[in-house]
Amino acid sequence: MSTMRAGALAALGLLAVSALALPGTVVGRELFERDVDLMWAAQNAAVVRALADGAWPLWDPRAGFGQPLLANPNVQALYPPAWLAILLPPGLAYVLLTHLHLVFAGLGVRALALRLGRGPHAALLAGALFVAAGPTLSFVNMWNHLAGIAWMPWVLLLADRALCAPTRHSALTWGVAAAAQALAGSPDLCLLTHGITLGLVLFRLRWSPSVAAPARLSAIGLAALAAAALAAAQWLPSAEVIARSERGALPAQARLYWSLSPQALAQVALPVRFDAIPELAGAEVVAPLAELWNPLLGSLHVGPIALALAVAGMAGRGRARFALLALALLALALALGRHTPAYALASALFPPLAALRHPSKFVLVLPLAVALLAAAGAERMVAGHVRAFRVTLAVLAGLGLALAAGASVAPGLDGAPAWTALFAADPLALGLGATLALVALAASALPAGRAVTAVAAVVAMLAFNAPTNATAPAGFVAARPKNAAAVRALGERAYVWDYGEQGRLAVPGLPGALLDVPYEPRAQARVLALREYLLPPSAGRWGIAGSYDRDLMGFFDAPQRAAVMALRAAEGTERYARLLQRGAVEVVVALHAHDHAGLEPRGELPGFFRRTAHAYRVPDPLPRAYAVGGVRAVASDEEGVVLLGDAGFEPRAEVALAAASPRLAPADFVQRVAVVARRADVVELDVELSHPGHVVLLEAWDPGWRAEVDGAPAPVLRANGIFRAVAVAAGRHRVTMRYRPRAATVGLAVSLLTAIGLVVAWRTSRP
Repeated sequence: MSTMRAGALAALGLLAVSALALPGTVVGRELFERDVDLMWAAQNAAVVRALADGAWPLWDPRAGFGQPLLANPNVQALYPPAWLAILLPPGLAYVLLTHLHLVFAGLGVRALALRLGRGPHAALLAGALFVAAGPTLSFVNMWNHLAGIAWMPWVLLLADRALCAPTRHSALTWGVAAAAQALAGSPDLCLLTHGITLGLVLFRLRWSPSVAAPARLSAIGLAALAAAALAAAQWLPSAEVIARSERGALPAQARLYWSLSPQALAQVALPVRFDAIPELAGAEVVAPLAELWNPLLGSLHVGPIALALAVAGMAGRGRARFALLALALLALALALGRHTPAYALASALFPPLAALRHPSKFVLVLPLAVALLAAAGAERMVAGHVRAFRVTLAVLAGLGLALAAGASVAPGLDGAPAWTALFAADPLALGLGATLALVALAASALPAGRAVTAVAAVVAMLAFNAPTNATAPAGFVAARPKNAAAVRALGERAYVWDYGEQGRLAVPGLPGALLDVPYEPRAQARVLALREYLLPPSAGRWGIAGSYDRDLMGFFDAPQRAAVMALRAAEGTERYARLLQRGAVEVVVALHAHDHAGLEPRGELPGFFRRTAHAYRVPDPLPRAYAVGGVRAVASDEEGVVLLGDAGFEPRAEVALAAASPRLAPADFVQRVAVVARRADVVELDVELSHPGHVVLLEAWDPGWRAEVDGAPAPVLRANGIFRAVAVAAGRHRVTMRYRPRAATVGLAVSLLTAIGLVVAWRTSRP
C-alpha cells in the first residue's frame, strides 16, 4: 500500500474516532461551551466586521473602551484555518475546525509513532488513543489551545528529522511548522512544545552522536530563525502589548487558578466523574473539592486498557520509553500547580512561565506519552510479551469493580464518608470500564487479541469522554439574544457587572451569581444566561460597546486596570455615577440594585439566572468625542484615573494630562466635534474650536494610535489616564486617528518577506 493511500485511510479512521468523540456534531449540532460563545464568536465577529469595513483587523473598538485585536493571539487573525469562520456561519465553522484539528493531531501522533519504529496498525492506534483521550477532548472548547495541540506532534516529528538529518530543507520545514503553531494562537502550547523539543535535542546529542554537533546547531538556528521571522506578524504585536501590561507579573492566585487537583488523578485510569459533588456531598465538601467539579479540563480519562498497554510498552526495549515516562511524570507534576513545589521551581528557573495561567494544561502531555507507549505495548502483545499488560489491567479492572460496587451502595448508607461522593456520581461508568478492561484481558490470550484490545482501548475512552463536550441545536452560536435590542435602545456603550471573578472586587453575596442557573441542560442554560445578560465581550457582536470591562487576557497596563478597579470600588457612592458618565457609559446591566447610585431604572431584562437582571440608564453621560479648552496637569496616568472620578474635576472644560503645562479653559470657549467616519482602525472627526484646545475621544489610548490634524502628524496624548486626546488650534480642522502599531507593521513586513524567501529556498533545497 502506498504511503499516500495509507495516510488517507488513516485520516478517515481518525475522522471516525473524532466523530464518535463528538457525536452530536455528526447530526448538525454545534459546539458552544465555555468561551466559544462568550469570546471566540465575539472575536471572530470583530475580525469579520473590520474586514467588511475595509479595515485591517488590528483593533476591536467594542471590547471595553477598545482593545488590540491582532495582538491578541487567541483571535488567530493570521492563522489560515481560522479564516474558515469568516466564510461560514460561526457554529458550523467551529465544528469543522474542531474535527480538522483533531484529525490533524491524530495524524501527527501516528507519524511520531511510525518514526519510533511502530508498525502502521500500532501507529494508527496511537493516533486514535490521542484523539479519544480526555485531556485532548477537553480542549475542544479552547480553540487556540486545540490548534496548538494539533501542531505539537508535527513540530516534534520535524524537529527530530532535522536533528537526525540536518539539511536546509529539513530545518526550514521544522521552522514552518513551529511558525504555524505560533500563529495558531496558544503561547502555552508553543512553550510546552519547545520545552519537549529541548529535551529531544539533549536526547539526540547524548544518544545519537553520529551526526556532527555543528550541523545540528546550524539546523536548530535556521529553524528558529525561520519560525520567528515567519510568525513575526503575530508575536511582535503580542510581545509589545505584553511588555507594557501586567501579564508578566501575574499574582500567584491568577496564575495557579485551575491547578490539577490531586484527587482528580483517579480519573486518569478510572471512569469516575466529579461534576455531581455539590449535589451529593453537600456544601461542606464543595469548597475543598471545587477544582474537581468545576475544572478547566472536563476529563482526564485515558482509560485502564491504554494505561495497561503503556505499561507493556515500558517493558520493551529502547531509551525512548524512559524519555516518554519522564516526560509524562514531569508534565503531571507541573499540572498539579500549587499542590506541589514543581511549578514554582520551574517558574523560578524559567521566568516565561510566570506569564502563563492554569497549570492543568500541562496534563496534555500525558495522553501523548501514553499513546506512544501503548502503540509499543500493542506490538509486544503480538510477540507474546503480555505479562505486564495483564497484571496492570487486572489490577485496574478489579479496582474499578470494587469502586463500582461500593459507589452503588454508599449514597444510601447513613454516615457514609464524604470521599465516597467522588465515586458515587457514575457507578455505571465504573462498571462499564471494568467490563471492557476484562474483555481486553481475556482477548489478550487470543490470536486476534491485539485487534480486540486496540478497539476496546479506544471504545473505553470514547464511552467515558464523548459526553465531555455538550452540543446545541444548529444555529445556537449565531442566535441573537433578545435583550440586545432593549439595551441597544438605551445606548451604544454599556457596563455589565461580572461579579468578582478571579481577584476582582465582589458584591457581597453575589460572587457566584453568573453560575447560578436553575435550568437544564445546565451547560446550554449557562451559555444562554450569559448571552442574554450580555456579559462582555459577547455584547460586541450585537452592536453594544463595552467600557470598564474585566481584563480577560491580562493585557491591561496599570492605569487601565486601576480604572476598572476604581469603578468597582466606587459602587454605592457618588463617584460611581461620575466614572460612568465620564466614560460615556449610557447603560448599566446588573443583578443587584443600583437605585442608590443616581442611575435611572429602565426595567427588568428576561434571562436564565436565578436572580433577575436589571437595566439602568446613566444620566447625562459625556459624548464619545468632544473638545475642551483647559488642561489639568497630573504627575502620572494613574493620578489621571483617580482624578477622573473626583468631584472637583470638570471633564467638559479640562483634560487631565501627564507631564503637561496646566491651562485654564477660556470662559468663552466654544467647541463642536462630529464623528464623520469610523472604521475599526480609523476615526475621523470634524472639529471647530473658538480657542486652542484638545479634542478628547473617550476610547482607549494605545501607543499604536497615530493622529493627523489637517494631514499633519500630531501626537496622541493619554487623556484622563486611559482615553485619547489630540491638541488642536483654533478654527475648523479635520482630525484623523489611525491605529498603526509599529510592531504590527514591522511584523507583517517581516513575515511577508520571509514567506517569499521560504518559497524560493524550498524550491532550491528540496532533496
